[in-house]
Amino acid sequence: MDVSVHCMRTVRDKLPRGRYAVSVALHSRLGGPALSWCSTKEQQQWVASTEPVEHQGRFYDSELHINQSLCMVRIFQ
Repeated sequence: MDVSVHCMRTVRDKLPRGRYAVSVALHSRLGGPALSWCSTKEQQQWVASTEPVEHQGRFYDSELHINQSLCMVRIFQ
């Protein structure tokens, strides 16, 4: 599964200055638990995050451009 994250709009000064990343997880249904798979070492979840992007936190910085794709592999049996 490929998820494209383009931008967050109207953030302006609602977000303080800093670096922000977007995290995406696969869920079994809307509002349901995150999907996970068991390995012999540990239980892992299907979660991916973007690289952090700088936001200046000024009132005229209305968009936070992320422009990254996240690839999550799900093996069906």
